[in-house]
Amino acid sequence: MLHSEHFSSNRGTIIGKLLHLLSILLILSLLGSCQINVSHISETVVSQSARKLRDSTKSVGKAGPDEDAFLLGNSVAVFFLTMVDGLPDEMARNLSNHLNKRIEGMPFYRSIKKTDEIAPIFGKDNALKQANDIYLDTLTRVSVSNKDITNRIGDKLGVQNFIVFQVDRWPCADCKKPLRIRIKVRVVDVASGLIIWNGINEVNVEKAADASYEQLFTISEELIDRFYTRFKRKWHKVRFHNLGLLAKK
Repeated sequence: MLHSEHFSSNRGTIIGKLLHLLSILLILSLLGSCQINVSHISETVVSQSARKLRDSTKSVGKAGPDEDAFLLGNSVAVFFLTMVDGLPDEMARNLSNHLNKRIEGMPFYRSIKKTDEIAPIFGKDNALKQANDIYLDTLTRVSVSNKDITNRIGDKLGVQNFIVFQVDRWPCADCKKPLRIRIKVRVVDVASGLIIWNGINEVNVEKAADASYEQLFTISEELIDRFYTRFKRKWHKVRFHNLGLLAKK
């Protein structure tokens, strides 16, 4: 009887350990797989950039240094890049037009250079066009923003910020299914070359051509809404700032 109970106890322990081991192996296989089916949206102000800008920039009355709106300029150039093979040109063009309109309608910027207005400007200056191509390539591929180039491009366009929309794919090129189509957005301060804000949203598809405009529209809208919410001035901050300005008079 005792032997039977001891055997039953050992068997239960062994089964428990095996189940635990299997659960660990399952988690590891999912994490290591290119086919993990997860979608998410993320956005953040780059803290190091924000700190440098707050330390070096004087308030121009539009926002206090503790507000995220303080980090933005009052003019912007909008760039749109498609880095996905198989995405229909018409879909990319419609998405670009919509995103440009969304930025144009936001209260942050007094003037905007839209994507379709930028190309003719660079078309007259081959050296600047080449510098712009190099800049966008390094920004979108490795998140490196070169101050010297942003100054040249910004002076030519007459803007204080860049907003760079990027339609990209993830994960690696060898991973066939499922494919994630990603919308990435970066906001750059032209004077310093610093990346102020990063945003990413994505959707799973079998292949790029399967991505519907509705899917890309939805994840783009979600991301732009996050951008607006992040930099929209909060009413109590506005009130406090205005009271401070009145007190100085």
